[in-house]
Amino acid sequence: MEQRLLDHVRSQIAAFKAPRRIDFVEELPRTPIGKLVKHRLRARY
Repeated sequence: MEQRLLDHVRSQIAAFKAPRRIDFVEELPRTPIGKLVKHRLRARY
């Protein structure tokens, strides 16, 4: 699945703009209001 998605993205945009890898997660961290907690996502990398 990941490789198919990367191949599709690379066919649509320039190769240097395409992501190097894609990570799939079950659920994104959100606040009680429902906003995405971006600093938790960045901390993983």
